[in-house]
Amino acid sequence: MALPDQEARLSRISATEAFDAMAARLARTRGEPRPIRITGSRYEEREWATDRGPLSLPTWTFLAEGGGTAAWPALTPDAFWRPGELRSSASLGVISVDPEGTRLVALTDWPRADCDGKAPQVEVLRRESEAVVLIGLRETGSRDDDCIQSAFGLLREQVFELGSPLGGRVVIDPLGNPAHVRRSQG
Repeated sequence: MALPDQEARLSRISATEAFDAMAARLARTRGEPRPIRITGSRYEEREWATDRGPLSLPTWTFLAEGGGTAAWPALTPDAFWRPGELRSSASLGVISVDPEGTRLVALTDWPRADCDGKAPQVEVLRRESEAVVLIGLRETGSRDDDCIQSAFGLLREQVFELGSPLGGRVVIDPLGNPAHVRRSQG
């Protein structure tokens, strides 16, 4: 399988294994699902959101009686990092990475100025390991807690320079949630 930054050999699962995994996930997250009669399945390529942006993955699509479909990736669970445990980062928008893989540009939640107009003190976070790159912002210093402000957020581009190319590492926010990364063209 061709990934954005390398080739990968991934094992596939049967339609029965995919259906069982999908049913187990629904039972964990939404309670016992109501019975639905499945009339067929098809193996196809479908786009999925990943930590490297949208990827076309082998998929089992199940056809329900009366119409409707449900889909599940046709890959073994070891192809996914902590499957079903995490939600996408709420503090990092889509991140672009330069062709060399050493510079990330992310749309980030930016702390607001206090009621007196004093700019927030912000620490830029960047931690790297062999498997993960953590990026984000942390507000430092004290604020006037009695200040009432509107609830809308401020978004701002932030550049994060990496010590080594991103490669196949996962990008996460300070809460441990993965963020979507796309390769810059050129």
